[in-house]
Amino acid sequence: MYFLADGARPEVEQRRLLETVAASGLPGADAAGYAVSGSWQDALTVLALALPSDRVSIVVLDEVSYLTSDPGFEGALQGVWDTRLATLPVLLILVGSNRSEMERLISHGRPFYGRSVDKEIQPLTPRDVATMTGLDAAEAIDAYLVTGGLPPLVTAWKPGQPVADYLADGLSTSVSTLVVSGERVLSSEFPAETQAKDVLRAIGADARTFTAIGQAAQVDQRASLSRSLDVLVDRRVVAVDEPLSANPAHHKRYRIEDPYMRFWLAFLHDAPDLIDAGRGELVTRRIERGWSTWRGRAVEPVVRRLPWEKALDVALAVPPATDHCGRGYKGVVEGGRGRCGPSSSENGDVRRLDQVA
Repeated sequence: MYFLADGARPEVEQRRLLETVAASGLPGADAAGYAVSGSWQDALTVLALALPSDRVSIVVLDEVSYLTSDPGFEGALQGVWDTRLATLPVLLILVGSNRSEMERLISHGRPFYGRSVDKEIQPLTPRDVATMTGLDAAEAIDAYLVTGGLPPLVTAWKPGQPVADYLADGLSTSVSTLVVSGERVLSSEFPAETQAKDVLRAIGADARTFTAIGQAAQVDQRASLSRSLDVLVDRRVVAVDEPLSANPAHHKRYRIEDPYMRFWLAFLHDAPDLIDAGRGELVTRRIERGWSTWRGRAVEPVVRRLPWEKALDVALAVPPATDHCGRGYKGVVEGGRGRCGPSSSENGDVRRLDQVA
C-alpha cells in the first residue's frame, strides 16, 4: 500500500489514509471504508488491522515530514508499531524529502527511536546522468547541473537531447516537473518560515557573504539572519565554504547545496507566473544571458566532489584534490561527502570528468 501525504490538516490526512487503505485491496480493507478516525492512533490502528498476518505486506508512507508536524503523529506511530505492526510480517517504509526532519524522527529522545533502520537515497551521479541521457562528459555535467540528478528530471531527458532543447520542453508549460519541483521543495522544507525562504532566494541569486545575503534578503538584524542561515545549513539546503584562516568566520561563503535548486533559484523561481502569462521567452532569455557565468560557478562544487567520491570509493587519497584544497581553502569530509572551499577558476575544462565520475 502506498500513501502520499500532501501537507493538509491532520484530520484531512487521516481521512485520506483511511480512503487509501479502503482502496488498497488488503485483507481488511473493506472495514476501513466504514471507519471514522479521530486521531492518528485510530487511523494507524485501522491500517494495522487491514494487514495480513499470513504473508508479507509492504506499506509506504511518503512525505512523512508533513505528518510529523502534527505532535500526535510520532507517539501514535510508536504505539501502533509496538502493539500491532511489530508482530506482523510487514515492511513499513517511511519516506520524506525533508532530510533534517526525517533525521529528527529517528533521533534519540523521539518516540520512534530505535525502531527503524535509516537509509539516505542519494540523487543520481554525473556518471548515471551520462548513462541515462547518452551525453558525452561535458554535456552530462551540464545536464547534472540542471537536473541535480533527480530521477524524475533525468528520466524526462531524451537520449542525446541538447540542454537547450530539454529546457525548451520543460519551459513549455508551467506545471512541468522542471518548473514546479523547486517550489515543492521550498513548501516541504519551509512551510511557515518566510525569512528562511527569502534568505535562500538571496543566496540563489548569487549573494554569498553574510553582508550581501542580509542586504539582498532585506534582513537588518544580524541575529535574525544568523538564525535563518543556521536553519538552512542544518537542513543541508545551504553549504558553507570556509578558508583556512586564523579567523575564518569573517570569510564564510554560502552556496546552495543541491545543483537543481541552485539552477531553479537562479532562473526558474518565477517561471510559472511568466509562462502562464505567455511570457515564457523571458525565462529562456534569462537563462541564455546568465548560463555561462552561472555554469562556471555552479560546476565548481561538482568538480571538487568527484575526486573525493572516487577516493572514498577506493579508500585511497587523491593528491590532486588535496592540492586543490590546499591553495588557501580547506577540504573536509562530512557524511561521506568531500568538499573544499572556492577556487579562483570558474570555467575549467570538464571534458575529462568521465575519468573520475
